[in-house]
Amino acid sequence: MKNIGLIGCGNIAETYFRAQDYFNNIKFVACADKFPEVSKKCADQYNIKSLTVDEIIHDTNVDVILNLTIPQAHFEISKLALEAGKHVYSEKPMSIKYDEANELVNLDKDNNLYHYYGEPYKPQLRTPRQYNGTLHNVYTEADLTTAITNMVDGDVIKINSNLTL
Repeated sequence: MKNIGLIGCGNIAETYFRAQDYFNNIKFVACADKFPEVSKKCADQYNIKSLTVDEIIHDTNVDVILNLTIPQAHFEISKLALEAGKHVYSEKPMSIKYDEANELVNLDKDNNLYHYYGEPYKPQLRTPRQYNGTLHNVYTEADLTTAITNMVDGDVIKINSNLTL
């Protein structure tokens, strides 16, 4: 089981919190928001810790950052988390700029971390994305629980019989 730290306590957060009732491989332990009162309310409702963004990213009890911030903040939050050695699951888009997305590709590849991005209602794994002629196993559209299962079960994800990442 991986411990999840959620950043961005807006409307979509409730969907993710409800998911932990149905799956045994995710456990929310903390949340953060740029508005501390929103984080506190969320933490009280779900019986988890309310932290600042900096605290949650550096919390040793957090394995995965769930990035539910606005699209303009996806890059900054994901980058901070990856630099701190955390796996990341982010809503789409990964970044609003190609160069920033490419930087994230290099960060997670260099640090042997997973960075998933996707939509909560698309549980299937899709074909890996290709960047600069290279396939990267860290980018696939998957739901949170599928992403966490792959983080828990190991580094090998079979996409089809011809490709093992």
